[in-house]
Amino acid sequence: MNETEKYQTIWGNEAYRNFSPTEVLLGKFLEISQASPGATVREYGCGTGRAMLQLHKKGYNVRMTDLVENCLDEEVRKTLGFKFSKEDLCSFRPKLKLIVDYGICCDVMEHLPIEYTMLALANMSKSCRNLFLSIAHFQDSFGESIGEHLHLTVMPFEWWLSHLREVGEVIEARDLIANSIYYVRTG
Repeated sequence: MNETEKYQTIWGNEAYRNFSPTEVLLGKFLEISQASPGATVREYGCGTGRAMLQLHKKGYNVRMTDLVENCLDEEVRKTLGFKFSKEDLCSFRPKLKLIVDYGICCDVMEHLPIEYTMLALANMSKSCRNLFLSIAHFQDSFGESIGEHLHLTVMPFEWWLSHLREVGEVIEARDLIANSIYYVRTG
C-alpha cells in the first residue's frame, strides 16, 4: 500500500477521526504565536479540519492542506472546502506558493519517512513566516488496524530540534512526555 492509499484507508476509520491533535493544541498555538484574528493560518496535514474551522469562526483567514481529501469532516468540507488543497509536503515541486503568517503542523512529521523530513520542513518554512509543530515520540497503534505503520520517524526531542534549527529560528521548544511542541520563525 502506498502512502496515499494508506491514508485514504485510515481516514475511513471513525475511531481515527475522533482525535484531532491540532484541535487539542489550538489554545497553545494561540498562546505561543500571539496570532490575532485576521491573520492567515495554514494547517499542514489538516486531517479533519476541525481546528481550522474553529479559527475561521474566530475571524482567522485559514488554509488547509493534506495528502488525501477524505480526511475532512463533512461540516468542514461544506464550510471551508474551497480553502483545502491536496498537497504532498514531501514533493520536490510543492504547490505551496502563498506565504501565510502562521503554519500549524501537528502529528504529521512523525508520519513521514525519515528521508523526507527535511524536505517537508523546507517546504513548510518557505510558505509561512512562523511555524508551530507538535511531533509525537511514540509508535502509533491505529496503523495496526490496516496492517501498516503510521509513525515512520519516531525520534527524540533533540533530533527534531536540531533539524528545525536548519529551517528557522526556534523561538520555543518544549519536550513533553509523549510529544514535543516547537515554534519556529521561518521568515
